[in-house]
Amino acid sequence: MAGHALHIGLNHVDPAQYDGWDGELQGCLNDAASMKALAEAAGFSTSTLIDGEATSVGVVSALASLAAQAAPGDLCLVSYSGHGGQVDDTDGDEDEGQDETWVLFDRQLLDDELRVAWSQFPAGVRILVISDSCHSGTVVRDDVDTRISRGMPDEVCSRDNELRRSTYRTVQAQLAGRGEVEVASSVLLISGCQDDEVSFDGAGNGAFTQSLLEVWAESAFQGDYPAFHAAIVANMTTQQTPNLNSDLVTDPAFLTQRPFTV
Repeated sequence: MAGHALHIGLNHVDPAQYDGWDGELQGCLNDAASMKALAEAAGFSTSTLIDGEATSVGVVSALASLAAQAAPGDLCLVSYSGHGGQVDDTDGDEDEGQDETWVLFDRQLLDDELRVAWSQFPAGVRILVISDSCHSGTVVRDDVDTRISRGMPDEVCSRDNELRRSTYRTVQAQLAGRGEVEVASSVLLISGCQDDEVSFDGAGNGAFTQSLLEVWAESAFQGDYPAFHAAIVANMTTQQTPNLNSDLVTDPAFLTQRPFTV
């Protein structure tokens, strides 16, 4: 068994692609570096995509490469730190009428696209997704208490949906029927907040990533994934509730394992 990791972090997006908005954040590159260090200490081979490298094509290609490397029994860790967004759902697979997204350098990446990416991994592969972003409860910055949220501002989100409507609808049309594509691997998501919440940024790490690192305590943590999630929630100091989503876990034994154990 082997461990493979991909760490994605964006402190900025391309303002030319978002009608002048650069999405400035402070802690996302630090989050990617911290998760990379955690993964390497746990025995993973790692790669990173930051800022201009983290385009929609770059991330989709990196996930496909990760899938090609992975063999049954392997653990693949994918961490994302950046803005989260929402795009109007056109295929009816979202109860709230919105696809959750990762806000990448050039455009938003839809949760349907991520599901297709997970479907490329062989059966028996474990995938752990750590998403420190807003609206991330099921994605498999506003001022509050001087902190900045990692949510695309409403006006920017609306404008992006308007300007890139044809792009997102084309992607959704291409994925029509594939949003429910079979995922043979086990995908476990631990995210910074619920779908209707925001995740907060920080000068060092994001609030969620900071709590995760404190609970992990440089590998001192000894519990399973539900216990890890519960400890992160208990350790949070901001008004956000990290989520544990196991809807795509096909092997229940995955949940009983110690986090980041290859």
